[in-house]
Amino acid sequence: MPDKDGLASAIDFTKFIVALDGALIAFLTGASFLKQVDTSWEAAAVIVGLVLLAISLACGVLVFMRGSSMLSSRNYNLADPHLKIPGLLNVAAFTLGAVAVSLLTIISLMFEMPVAPLKPALPLICIACST
Repeated sequence: MPDKDGLASAIDFTKFIVALDGALIAFLTGASFLKQVDTSWEAAAVIVGLVLLAISLACGVLVFMRGSSMLSSRNYNLADPHLKIPGLLNVAAFTLGAVAVSLLTIISLMFEMPVAPLKPALPLICIACST
């Protein structure tokens, strides 16, 4: 039977995955990234990535809650189905979501047409610098 350290390590890993889920969701829903989504396949890829990351986030919360209650009751069984199944879904959905976000970003960066930089309408004038 695994000991307390194994369960605590699993909970720490889950917290790490949940933090990465949040960061990737913030990246996908960021205004600068969504401005670049212009085709239907890119929009579908963003939706698939968001769904996978949301599943991972929800399963991670379930693992964290179950692990915390197991620690408090001194039940250190890592094979508990209420911990194991959401844990596997957490890792699998995160992996697929991270791969989807990475591929979408790489493809968007490689095949986007470069945009000409905007020229300022008025020249910059430094009032304090003028003599």
